[in-house]
Amino acid sequence: MIDNEDYRLYLEEKFEGLISNMHAQFEKVQDTLDIILKQAQKTNDRVTKLEERAEKTEKNAIKHLMDCPQIPKIDKINNDLEEYRMLKKYPKIAVIILVIVTLGAIYGFIRTTNTITRTEEKLTTEIRTTEGVSKVTRGGYVKYNDEGFSDSIKIK
Repeated sequence: MIDNEDYRLYLEEKFEGLISNMHAQFEKVQDTLDIILKQAQKTNDRVTKLEERAEKTEKNAIKHLMDCPQIPKIDKINNDLEEYRMLKKYPKIAVIILVIVTLGAIYGFIRTTNTITRTEEKLTTEIRTTEGVSKVTRGGYVKYNDEGFSDSIKIK
């Protein structure tokens, strides 16, 4: 039956539409694959450009970190903030230091006040012993000597 010419023509006639449909489908698939290939090439080009740009930016950032004129200022600010960070990290130590400084200031003030008072008393005693106690009156002043005698002198 396969050798029969009519059967062969019958089969060719039936499969003719199928073959043309298959060719059309393959052409559509080929066109779609061409579009996808073009898009993939465009995307790869963009990605390549972005990677080059990122690499260049990274190199510039590293170079900038090495040559940045602000680095000394930033280091100085960081050094200044170390004490603050220490106080923030250990607040109990900060309170203890503050209390010690306050007590030291109070102690120094009291001691200075006592020294001034003692010095004033010493000077007063020394003046009394050398000159005697003077009392101002209307007509002059009265001067007491060591024996307790008074002497009135009129001020002119």
